[in-house]
Amino acid sequence: MPQDVYDKVLILAKRRGFLYPSFEIYGGVAGFYDYGPLGSQLKNNLENLWRYFYLYKDSCLEINTPTITLYDVLKASGHVEEFTDLTVDCEECKTSFKVEDIIEDESSVEQAINDEDLICPTCGGKLINPHPVNLMFSTKIGVGKTRDAFLRPETAQGIFTGFHLLYRYAREKLPFGVIQLGKGYRNEVSPRQGPIRMREFSMAEAEVFFDPENKSHKNFSEVKDHTLYLYDNEKEFQLTMEEAVLNGVINNQALSYYMYLTQTILLQGGVDPKKFRFRKHADDELAHYAQECWDAELYSERFGWVECVGIADRSAYDIHAHIEASKTDMYALRKYDKPKLVKRKKIIPKMNILGPEFKDQAGAIKSIIEEMEVPGEIDRLTIQFKGKDITISNGTSYFFDFRENGEHGINLIKTALEHFPVKPFILSRPSELQSNEKEILRLLDISEGIGLSSITDWDFEDVERIASLTKKRKKLFALHVSERIREDIKKIITLKPDFIVHMTKGTKKDLLTIKKENMPIVICPQSNTFFNMTPPLKLMKEIGNTILIGTDNAMIHPPNLIDEINHIKHIAPDVFTIEQLLEMVTYVPRKVLNLKDDMHDATFPLSSYVILDERTLQPLINTTLMREMI
Repeated sequence: MPQDVYDKVLILAKRRGFLYPSFEIYGGVAGFYDYGPLGSQLKNNLENLWRYFYLYKDSCLEINTPTITLYDVLKASGHVEEFTDLTVDCEECKTSFKVEDIIEDESSVEQAINDEDLICPTCGGKLINPHPVNLMFSTKIGVGKTRDAFLRPETAQGIFTGFHLLYRYAREKLPFGVIQLGKGYRNEVSPRQGPIRMREFSMAEAEVFFDPENKSHKNFSEVKDHTLYLYDNEKEFQLTMEEAVLNGVINNQALSYYMYLTQTILLQGGVDPKKFRFRKHADDELAHYAQECWDAELYSERFGWVECVGIADRSAYDIHAHIEASKTDMYALRKYDKPKLVKRKKIIPKMNILGPEFKDQAGAIKSIIEEMEVPGEIDRLTIQFKGKDITISNGTSYFFDFRENGEHGINLIKTALEHFPVKPFILSRPSELQSNEKEILRLLDISEGIGLSSITDWDFEDVERIASLTKKRKKLFALHVSERIREDIKKIITLKPDFIVHMTKGTKKDLLTIKKENMPIVICPQSNTFFNMTPPLKLMKEIGNTILIGTDNAMIHPPNLIDEINHIKHIAPDVFTIEQLLEMVTYVPRKVLNLKDDMHDATFPLSSYVILDERTLQPLINTTLMREMI
């Protein structure tokens, strides 16, 4: 087989002392290379070129953090769940391959798997068993009493976990940038592209922190007329930085500026402009942390267009994640030139109500409530008191709850509701991510059914067993589907859930399949928005999906369906009428869940409002249907 340019360059690089395969005398191992004498100098030159632009041109700070990263850090950042490649195994030679590396250009991953036409490029055998594989190298810290950890897959998390210290060093002013250059580690499934895809490699990362309400850049006006080489997955084109921002091709000045900086560094480093472009990520390939992302790609005669640099607007995803997980205050402050008076809402407890309900505990509860911040209009308040959740002033008569932590979680919510006239319909969840038949049957005895998280969190056979046991007991079965990544809807259908939650990443084909199966969807718009996602409301309506409204992540938003309705009217003002939205929290749940019209009990108060026709003053939604505020 004749040698191409790639082969000739690697042979020359080895002969001249640029690059050697690591551990070659022991047969070598894919994904590892040594930099020789000239390779090390070339690498240093490129690193110093990069530093010049970020340290001296953009005034960033440089830090150096450990390459071993605690499990807790990468759990919070989402890497433990999301940092995966879809992988298949060869029936014959047992070699594993990343699916995206072996499919035809015209085929989607889903199509290739469904058609079962993946062939092993090594031996020609059939490729089977598509499954996600986490790409991080795991390790332990310490001896005896150890802590779980990983070799870092990126240097960025070391920047995020030290943000509060760096923010103080930067005199608590935004924007400021932080760079780090060091080793990263990714246990690639099939690193067969020489130095392009390695398991240990040097990374140069910059994280620049902006006020989310002001993503302008102080140097933008000086370089706004520079041309960027762009590709939107359909065509290649060129725009000036200013044109790209004004036309919405690039979302903001900051992102455009750092794309320009990257382009300048690469071209000065020797990249041929004819073999360079920025490719925009499609919505279905965005990383879990990104709002917008562009890849700087270089063209190779053998491998085609290859990602060289990723430039993402990560919003505040990582900082928020670490604040929630570590309970550390890492917020930046927006300082005003002049003092600004702000009205604050305070909760004033009514002791004539708290006293009879909580007796000798009422005083302590009153103190907790008075210190709380009010997030907005609320009709329900949950506080922590002596290790228990206590809910106060709830306008809801009935609600469904995905209750975690097994039997303990069920007991917690039942205890919290002892003094309140509200009936919970509890969908329990096993205490561990596995099927324990004895525990499942016990949970089904004391709850209304089972509500699971995504199937990607579970072994699918366990999910099948749980669904089967639930159906045999004639209880409700539901689960989260396609919230952050698109999931296999055909698998979901085999479980025959009574309803599914989210579908933010569902495609039109998925929603049509769900409609055909008459499967209701519960949307949770406020939670989705917090994680930079939006349910495809308009498409769901056009297809005719049965929609219910729910809430998710009570740590982020107090459960309040009126707030959810208002949020839908804000993000999709013309999709649903207010009457349709109210039906989604009253009539539709009652119908979907077979709640009887006479289920109302005199001890449970009716909702305090009803929608009337302004001309006839007749109810647009029958009052009996307003009883079940799910």
